Amino acid sequence: MYDNIDKIYGVPIKEIACPSCGKKYGHHKTKVDTLSEECSSCVKDAGYKETNFVSAKEFIENILGYKPYMY
Repeated sequence: MYDNIDKIYGVPIKEIACPSCGKKYGHHKTKVDTLSEECSSCVKDAGYKETNFVSAKEFIENILGYKPYMY
């Protein structure tokens, strides 16, 4: 039942996952494009010309507003 809850942020993984591939932001050290909100792998595959990449941690905590609940 709790398999889909992120252990760091305590929210459903879908809340902190790429809308295209569904994988949690930061998977395999990917960054997040703040313009499309997709991971860098999906952005590369889509061939977007304009991007603004930030770390997954920065995107989750500063843009989405989720803070680690365990600390």
